[in-house]
Amino acid sequence: MWWNRKHGSGAAGMWLRANVRRPRRSPSAAVVLCAVGSVWLGCLLVTLLAFALARPGFEGLWDEAQAARAAEDSYSPDPLRVVPPVLLVIPLGALVVAAGSAVVHAVAAAGVSGGGDHRRLSVREAWRRLRPAAAGVLVLYALRAALLLAATLAAGVAAVGVASVLELFTDLAPFRMSGPFETPAGLASMLAPAPVALRIAFLLAPAAVAVDGVTARTALRRSWSLVRRRRVWPWFLAASLLGASVAGAVWLSAWRAVTPLRPVLREAVLTHVTSNGYVAEAAATVLPAMTLTLLCVTVCLHPAQTLLTAVYVRLR
Repeated sequence: MWWNRKHGSGAAGMWLRANVRRPRRSPSAAVVLCAVGSVWLGCLLVTLLAFALARPGFEGLWDEAQAARAAEDSYSPDPLRVVPPVLLVIPLGALVVAAGSAVVHAVAAAGVSGGGDHRRLSVREAWRRLRPAAAGVLVLYALRAALLLAATLAAGVAAVGVASVLELFTDLAPFRMSGPFETPAGLASMLAPAPVALRIAFLLAPAAVAVDGVTARTALRRSWSLVRRRRVWPWFLAASLLGASVAGAVWLSAWRAVTPLRPVLREAVLTHVTSNGYVAEAAATVLPAMTLTLLCVTVCLHPAQTLLTAVYVRLR
């Protein structure tokens, strides 16, 4: 009675009672949380698998260091001995992150295109509706990654060919010390331009798959035709620089905050896990970096994909 006297008993009162008594639910948000949690758990398992595969290399380095210390001899460890096993799990980690990103992109696309208002649906039903778009985006990710890898390999082959010709017909020595192949900056300047350009050209392809349900090849062609418009480039460049600057600033600030905790993590690994100093040092370096990277991705991924989807919807 009190409610009816104060707010009325008509349609407006019924709407107020429904919205006040029953809080709105968002199954899409639950799907995003499940996807993010699965990515975190999957990355943790992949990291543990990497350490397990690299265990023989760590044990060999530690035994050699102990033998050199007993003989009072100097010892310089070779970290490349543990790199090959770790490289084997990188595709698995990339697959885990890509699967979670595909789900988040499907949710973002549904929200922008008007299909994300599923407040009367259960989480299972919302996931059933989002699953085809997420699967299509994941296929697109795989095709785009293959194209970027091919572009990187082609750029490497071209750089090696040009360097070989220069070394053969001139006095330059690109493959020797202080050459461009000896520094990370030189390698990046030769290998990065082609895949970066393709990555920018294919920036709107996931939105095309999630919104319109087109195939991966059609989405890549559509993104290429949209991004190459002159009026789009200033916005893309500004948004990319702003996003990279914000993400970089957040990551660096968080890394400086976490750096004092690295010795604590190293001592914890030495005390409770293993006495191998190289394993403890690797864990103190890798785990904070991976955690901060996943945190930045978790915070920035959904807004960035929502923005890209809105840009695609506006340009198509």
